[in-house]
Amino acid sequence: MKRLENFLKYKYILLAIMILTIFSIFDIFNIKDGLQTNLYQGFKLVKVTEEKIKIDEKNLVISARMPEIHYSNEEVERYINSYIRRNINDSINHERQESQLYKNNSKTNVNINYHIVFENKSLLNIVIYKEIRYKDNKFKQEKDSYVFDLNTGQRIFLNNLLKDNEDYEDVIYDYIIDYIKDNKLLFIKFMDTTEDLFFILEEELLEVMNEEYELLKIKMEQSKLNIEYNYVFVMPYVDIDDAYKFEDFIENNLIDQTKLEEILTGEVLIDKYLKGKNNEIDLNLFLLKICPEYYVLNDKIHLNNSFKKISFYSDDYKYSATPLSEEQIKDIISINYGNTLLTGGAGTGKTTLMLSKVMKLARVYPHHRFLILTHTKQECNELREKLQVLYKENTNIDIYTLNAFVLKLAKKYNLVLDYNMLKKDYYKTFNNIVKQARNIIKNKNMFKGIFIDEAESFSKDEIEFIREFLYKTKYIFNVFSCNSLNISNNVNIFKDNLKEIKFDEHINLNKNYRQSKELVDFNNNFCENIDRYIKKLRSNVKTTGFYKTEDIKPSTKSVDIIKVSDLEEQISSVIWEVEYLINQKGLDYSDIAIIYPYNKKKLKSGKVMYFQYMLRKALEKANIPYIYAEENLTNISKKVGITISNIYTIKNLEYKACVICQLEMLYNHTINDTTQDYQINDFIGDLNKVYLATNRACDYLSIVTAFNEETSDIIKLLIESK
Repeated sequence: MKRLENFLKYKYILLAIMILTIFSIFDIFNIKDGLQTNLYQGFKLVKVTEEKIKIDEKNLVISARMPEIHYSNEEVERYINSYIRRNINDSINHERQESQLYKNNSKTNVNINYHIVFENKSLLNIVIYKEIRYKDNKFKQEKDSYVFDLNTGQRIFLNNLLKDNEDYEDVIYDYIIDYIKDNKLLFIKFMDTTEDLFFILEEELLEVMNEEYELLKIKMEQSKLNIEYNYVFVMPYVDIDDAYKFEDFIENNLIDQTKLEEILTGEVLIDKYLKGKNNEIDLNLFLLKICPEYYVLNDKIHLNNSFKKISFYSDDYKYSATPLSEEQIKDIISINYGNTLLTGGAGTGKTTLMLSKVMKLARVYPHHRFLILTHTKQECNELREKLQVLYKENTNIDIYTLNAFVLKLAKKYNLVLDYNMLKKDYYKTFNNIVKQARNIIKNKNMFKGIFIDEAESFSKDEIEFIREFLYKTKYIFNVFSCNSLNISNNVNIFKDNLKEIKFDEHINLNKNYRQSKELVDFNNNFCENIDRYIKKLRSNVKTTGFYKTEDIKPSTKSVDIIKVSDLEEQISSVIWEVEYLINQKGLDYSDIAIIYPYNKKKLKSGKVMYFQYMLRKALEKANIPYIYAEENLTNISKKVGITISNIYTIKNLEYKACVICQLEMLYNHTINDTTQDYQINDFIGDLNKVYLATNRACDYLSIVTAFNEETSDIIKLLIESK
């Protein structure tokens, strides 16, 4: 396998491989095994039975053989059979309608038959013949060819993809991988063409590939992009013996079995096919344009050394685009039909992965709609902003909070909605709208894919309600969750709503793309300590929902817990920490957030402490500029000062440095009666708030508190975690 590694010596990313008709889906990340093992794999047999249909009417006789496919993947089998049956039935109904319309004196005879033209491990080609013999012995034959992808069940349309593309981006996006070295760009397309098939269609296939190559040239020229590139086809299973009229194309743009072997043995380098060198900025902007789903905006770290971070302007605002890691790109490409649960701690890229998956699907299926639902308006706004910048052509992605989505349904379908009652009793009125909505969606397949972020804050009923808007088959339903980020009032570690929902696959994300090593270690210790603490009280609790993560960023001295004597000293310490980060660590004001549980709190004495007001006055006295976190503030918003925020408005934000203070405002520092489940849940609810706050920091974290281990189990757990 080391020979193959010479071929894959330099890093590349997978744009997508959707090899159509004679091309099967080929995962480049498994290329090392695939190129060899596929040579020895036989065909996957598709069994075919048939149903004979006979219709004898006054003016019409129809004889039809309805094929029924039997395949190991039941979902694929069901999809193909329903597709064929629907089309044959449509054809039969068409003939019956024509017969009734024209009322011929003598019968028209229609014979419908089928033939399996081609089958390999990935593709099935069925041709449906319709022979029509009229009363005057005139004869007409119609033929429809259906090619199905046996991995997905989808019908494949080669001509549409090759000849009807209006944009060069579609050609690039749908088929290819790219190999980049020294800013030289090579597009590579792997062809899973068998020797038997090539023997039959040799000249025709060469013509199709050459046509595709010429099409790409035309589209690239029309785009006015200053990009040098080459485009090669790899055919690992066949040798080209006859060039026909394609000598130059075969020499420069086609790698057959013999040429591939030379590359694998190192006799010839793939670099031979590289053409002109590109300007680095132009190349990066080009890649951002053709595969925006593989980039993240204004990220703090750079994980893919194959591509550089680039900056650009959109609507007079400066953004940076950072390529995702190769592992993240692989996750984006790996999209399965059905129900998938994705879990992971804070910073593991759940939201990034979700948005990228949706963008990819929206481009692959431009005629289908996709829905993203979040719990907070803040995240909703951020996702919309990112989508607007990365994928301005979007027309089939909707992003809402659950509440906004339901209210939109109410307006669209004229549901009974009393806005006065909505103000008086929001939850009762909202649930009434949901009940009405359930009745109107029974026969409405609105979305091919639905993605729920922040699912830890959704109830089981809400998630099941959302699922009803999906297609009945061939749908994608992804749920992203982290239980320890649930800061609502429904925390219950004894009942996991998501466990009651059947998922086809559960994926756990564990790499922390946000935090430096010290912060990751600190939060992992915090999670372990919480687990240990709770399981001492309740041994039957399998998990508390606190996920450990794996660090990938370099180490920094970044976690401090500062004890103070009173509120006045605490505010002074917060100001000192901010000035230290600015003056000693070189941070900008916009890099820092001050986080506290609540803006105000009612004390036992009956008085109300307005902490935000007190903090604001202290910042003004120190001449430190600040802004408030609110639902319109996102990670890519322009910030002109330090962000001050309570625990709710900071939820979807992240900063280089965070100063957490006034944890004393939390209500559940200890569990007074350990026999009461509700007290344990309340305590976990406040721990979730602390976990959320500590995970907003990327590099520097300071916790300022007037409590100690004796007065607060929360502070004790934090100190033990350091």
